[in-house]
Amino acid sequence: MRHFYAIIAVMLTGSIPFTLRGQLIPLHSQYFFNGYMINPAMAGFDGTETFNVVVRQQWVGYEGNPKTYWLGYQNRILKRRFRLKEKL
Repeated sequence: MRHFYAIIAVMLTGSIPFTLRGQLIPLHSQYFFNGYMINPAMAGFDGTETFNVVVRQQWVGYEGNPKTYWLGYQNRILKRRFRLKEKL
């Protein structure tokens, strides 16, 4: 029985990949840098201007690798905030 458990342990250990390699979808990974892509209402929510430049290169060292360039600018259009008031 001990021999059986040893064989199972070796088989399970051998089936575990020791190096994991994966790539993110370029647009999805840029949500971290630019919340405006998820929620456009974030543009100018705090009254400041935001200018973003994101350059991403995947699979470095391979010829023809995917490259992503993104340039963004967000600002509030109106200078005053709108508030909705209700009367009951």
